[in-house]
Amino acid sequence: MNGKADFVVFLFAGKRAQLVGQPRMGCERILRFYARPGNDQRAGPHTHEMYPALVQVGEPKRDAAVICLRGVIVAEDNQPVIIHSLANMCGGLHLRWNQASNAMAHCLPAKVRNGTEGIGATSQMSVCGAESFHQGTVGKQVKAAHEQKADLVGRYGHICLFDDHKGKVNTVMASQIACDNLVETRHMAHKSDIEIAREANKKPIQEIGAILGISPADLVPYGHDKAKVSADFIAAQKDKTDGKLILVTAINPTPAGEGKTTTTVGLGDGLNLILKDEGKKAAVCIREASLGPCFGMKGGAAGGGYAQVVPMEEMNLHFTGDFHAITSAHNLLSAMIDNHIYWGNEQEIDIRRISWKRVMDMNDRALRQINTSLGGVANGFPREAGFDITVASEVMAILCLSNNLEDLQQRLGDIIVAYRRDKTPVYCRDIKADGAMTVLLKDAMQPNLVQTLENNPAFVHGGPFANIAHGCNSVVATKTALKLADYVVTEAGFGADLGAEKFMDIKCRKAGIAPDAVVIVATVRAMKMNGGVARADLNEENVDAVEKGCANLGRHIENIKGFGVPAVVAINHFYTDTDAEVEAVKAYVESVGSEAILCKHWADGSAGVVELANRVREIADSGMAQFNTLYPDEMGLFDKIETIAKRIYRADEVMADKKIRDQLRAWESDGYGHLPVCMAKTQYSFSTDPNLRGAPTGHSMPIREVRLSAGAGFIVVVCGEIMTMPGLPRVPSAEAIMLNDAGEIEGLF
Repeated sequence: MNGKADFVVFLFAGKRAQLVGQPRMGCERILRFYARPGNDQRAGPHTHEMYPALVQVGEPKRDAAVICLRGVIVAEDNQPVIIHSLANMCGGLHLRWNQASNAMAHCLPAKVRNGTEGIGATSQMSVCGAESFHQGTVGKQVKAAHEQKADLVGRYGHICLFDDHKGKVNTVMASQIACDNLVETRHMAHKSDIEIAREANKKPIQEIGAILGISPADLVPYGHDKAKVSADFIAAQKDKTDGKLILVTAINPTPAGEGKTTTTVGLGDGLNLILKDEGKKAAVCIREASLGPCFGMKGGAAGGGYAQVVPMEEMNLHFTGDFHAITSAHNLLSAMIDNHIYWGNEQEIDIRRISWKRVMDMNDRALRQINTSLGGVANGFPREAGFDITVASEVMAILCLSNNLEDLQQRLGDIIVAYRRDKTPVYCRDIKADGAMTVLLKDAMQPNLVQTLENNPAFVHGGPFANIAHGCNSVVATKTALKLADYVVTEAGFGADLGAEKFMDIKCRKAGIAPDAVVIVATVRAMKMNGGVARADLNEENVDAVEKGCANLGRHIENIKGFGVPAVVAINHFYTDTDAEVEAVKAYVESVGSEAILCKHWADGSAGVVELANRVREIADSGMAQFNTLYPDEMGLFDKIETIAKRIYRADEVMADKKIRDQLRAWESDGYGHLPVCMAKTQYSFSTDPNLRGAPTGHSMPIREVRLSAGAGFIVVVCGEIMTMPGLPRVPSAEAIMLNDAGEIEGLF
């Protein structure tokens, strides 16, 4: 959790224990789980039905009382996990330190027992329970806890166990006192992302624009803290010299977390910190957040800790409406295609060969394959259709690759929406939808300006995914930032095998830009996971696993160097990292001819990333970069696919049936052979198997489908089981998102 929560308060409601007040919602998220209580010796045996419980991750407030410690529950991938039911522990009120409670303390991690973590020392961790507690029962509890590797403090930084204050108070009062005491401890230091964002000392957006030389008249404000930059102002900057472009990418993502956006924002703040006395400035360029992952599993896209872009809540929800405009424009075209067929089908569209789906900005697997126009003649011609998520829309890619409104409309008109019976293409302009779509996208085409927590300028615009699209923010935002700032820090989605490759081979190729330096984000935890360590064991020091997992990082370093751009590794620090593990990463990176720098921007903001900022600036100013794309335009389409598969993914072969190869040759004959390819595959592995971590070799790359995005200007190659309409996980983040009593949003992260 990267220190987002320092401890957990367990709130249980059983038949005897009553909830005292409602928990405050001022925490990172509320996870609803269930606890099965044991027997209550005084009240008689409970039934074994599931009693409701709350697990509050984050900062406990005064009215968040620990009611009755009947079990210990943690969140593993947002799934409920009952570590163990502590039967018979809550039957009496007079247990103080005895052999039983000492034994209980020993099932906690050593850091807690030694007083280096948790609430202090072992003497502070009594357990309220029965005087007649059986040692044999405790032994079983301890053994079970060890077997299930209940390293709670390692995960959350704290577990609150309470005593009865020598019999002077009851269980509920003791738990309340325990919470009150916690408020005074150093463990209250870390706050959730949303709490930090709410406390931001934001400046009016006009002041942020002034940093970059944008006058208030050239800003279109959306409230007090965000604005769009006018198209006329952007056009007037065309003759200015570009600043230095720095790309932030990462290793293959893992559930352990990497923090690429956090590092992008932190590096931007760090550069501004070291530049402030020189009259120079840096800007950040990131993508907008999709509602799909916000309410699904991944979360938002505003960074975290003290390296965030604000307003965080609005950015992760509707923001300035760009995604809604893109969704509307895309679906307008869908409606006009069906309407054209209904009113006579002048273009002779073969309804079996309509390639244009509908989109929505939400994960919904039920919409992947649908039947439309059912219900009779008045509703049109029934056909098979489907939905993609908005970030996979070609309209999204077009907006992010267009230079201005004229370019936008030209590209929209070039979209191939269907084929006739003679297999000739039908374009968007044939349906006469390109003009209206441009109107819908007129405002969305203007980049959004916001600020970091440290009041530095940040452009947030566009948001194609990197596993199913090209994964970069808009060209117009990046080029505008380059005209206005001396250094521009941008990111590319997921790992360097997806986002960075597409940044180089698609965005840079199309926009005529080139990076001066690349930062590859890695974490010790991710190295251990790539080295075979289970997520539950990531908090234990394991230098061997770190060294083994570094092969994944090494592959990304080698790939980036293949583009002729120098790379430096940013080790995004977690509080569980040990010095030995950090040194192991640094030593490995040095052995492959690069360098790694420990960064603490999550906790310390710009001050925690000064060393990286200085080194990146030095590299960018040195002229070391000799950028080149992976393949030339004139290379055949299948050869381009093979080049990426073999040089980036290290596949032995690309498997494509005759139908796919024939389609690629047909597109070459139609004049599309010069286009780059956009690989759609799992982000979790170099292979198409998401479970194959590390740096696999000798695998095959199966191609399931190819799509021509003629408007965006690339060929989409769908590999393995990747879906362009994701589904929600078993426990979606949406279950924990709500409004608190003050009307504030809780659960966004």
